[in-house]
Amino acid sequence: MGRPRFACWIFFLLSTQDAMATMDVKVTPKRALVNPGDEISILCKMNTRLELCLFKFAGADGISLRSGRESDDVKYVGQGLDAGECGAHIQKVDEKHHGTINCSLGAESDGIIRVGTMHLVVAIPPTKPILKVSMGTEMESGAITYKESDQLTGTCTVRDGRPAANISWFLGEETITEGLQMPVETCMLQNKKELCTIQQNLTRTLQATDDKKVLRCVSSHYSFKDTPEEATYQI
Repeated sequence: MGRPRFACWIFFLLSTQDAMATMDVKVTPKRALVNPGDEISILCKMNTRLELCLFKFAGADGISLRSGRESDDVKYVGQGLDAGECGAHIQKVDEKHHGTINCSLGAESDGIIRVGTMHLVVAIPPTKPILKVSMGTEMESGAITYKESDQLTGTCTVRDGRPAANISWFLGEETITEGLQMPVETCMLQNKKELCTIQQNLTRTLQATDDKKVLRCVSSHYSFKDTPEEATYQI
């Protein structure tokens, strides 16, 4: 008696797990980074016919979607509710779309509403990089200059981006990879927007060949596309 009953329970649990797996909401993409004005499609899917497809954006009311329906610059995409697909195409992304996006799917089979989530980051460009460099130790013609073996320290700061910018260092045409501390990133709410500042320190022992070279702190960010910004200092 015990073994058949145990086997039945195992079969029941496995069947339940399989059923739950087929009813999971699959979301594509799970995370995306876009610029204001870009377009993006988000697809939520279950392996069953749907009777409800609802999208809720972080800064906007929920939108009910189905094939052929368009609302507030958001239109349905997918193969239809009968195919288990609930998709939204945002034709022009703006600030209200930033954050967690929920898609609520109602299965026709049991009427239960299941929720999938994705995170959309709407980029905000940071300020221009700021480069601060330590002074030299030698006086020459009334001015403080560097001498060989001096320790040069530099700090590059790029403020208020979303997400944080990336920092790269160059001396002349040479990429600097040594003497760099791990960048420090801090994020704060400003005017209801989470903006991130990144800062990195450099320490370099100067060589005679470094004379007159330009130290560059280069800031790259998604919103810049292929045009990074930089701050410079001639040694």
